Amino acid sequence: MFVVNLGKAWTTHAVTLWGVKFGDDGLIDTLYMVDNNDGRYDARGTIRTMKVRYLPYSDNNPELYPYVPNSLGDFTIRIESLCTLSLGREWIN
Repeated sequence: MFVVNLGKAWTTHAVTLWGVKFGDDGLIDTLYMVDNNDGRYDARGTIRTMKVRYLPYSDNNPELYPYVPNSLGDFTIRIESLCTLSLGREWIN
């Protein structure tokens, strides 16, 4: 799961990440994800392949952060954090 900031208001939203593809530079260039808010009426479906671009965090902070496109194709959705879960093997007998 990762958390993204959406739009100019920078509200947060969590989505499920199930894979990545690395570019020749060693950075992630594609995300394979599912967004549970995209229901059966969305023509794009719920399983997505999202290109990643590395852009400045803000006008005042030039540090590069990963961004994915919104539904219009603009790279305005900044990835803020990545949360991982264990496989839970320590609880399996």
